[in-house]
Amino acid sequence: MKFLLILLIVCVSNPLLASATEVELEEASINLEDNDSIANGAKLYVEYCASCHSLKHVRYSRIAEDYGLSEEWMKDNVIPEHLKPHDSMLTAMKSEDSRVWFGMPPPDLSLIARSKGSDWLYSYLLSFYVDENQPYGVNNIVSPNIAMPDVLSPLRGVQEKRKAGSGSIKSQLKVVSRGSMNSAEFERAMTDLVAFLTYASEPSRSIRESIGKYVILFLIFFTVLAYWLKKEYWRDVH
Repeated sequence: MKFLLILLIVCVSNPLLASATEVELEEASINLEDNDSIANGAKLYVEYCASCHSLKHVRYSRIAEDYGLSEEWMKDNVIPEHLKPHDSMLTAMKSEDSRVWFGMPPPDLSLIARSKGSDWLYSYLLSFYVDENQPYGVNNIVSPNIAMPDVLSPLRGVQEKRKAGSGSIKSQLKVVSRGSMNSAEFERAMTDLVAFLTYASEPSRSIRESIGKYVILFLIFFTVLAYWLKKEYWRDVH
């Protein structure tokens, strides 16, 4: 009986402890209607993410079409020289190489924003800090023991974790070696990157939402019509 009581306490307390230690995520104030933000996010993705991660469900031409970006701009800033506008955004890294370097292929990011959420993704990008005990010398507050190098350190700089690690992500970290951007510029850049990845997770979102307005109006009109038709039928019955 005593053993069962202890087991019950452990089972109940573990979820409570887990919820108590959850990270307070930063809010990603993205705007999917901001063409400049999406364009800059696409550029950042190609420069810092595409060497390892793919977006296999997204074509370069779809981005240009949805956000009014010229083919010339896409070729100069987003599309690699050896690819064409209608190609998918696949990584050039070979699967066998990625297994040797990382132990497993880096995941495709087509649905990362839908599976994790924009706030999680934004917080994750802000959360790298120096940890010499990790294989790549860095760790992450949002996703501890992550097997990924801090590829954004040239922009953000190098961060260390404060000894008293609690509260918001920003309060837990401090920049000890500045990169090419200050904090505000880096956060703006990460907002653009997250906006692009959010768009990439559902490119038809804007179309769906615009059609949805007309669907709702039709349903309202149909409901009113059905109500008056029902009253007309029941008038004869009474």
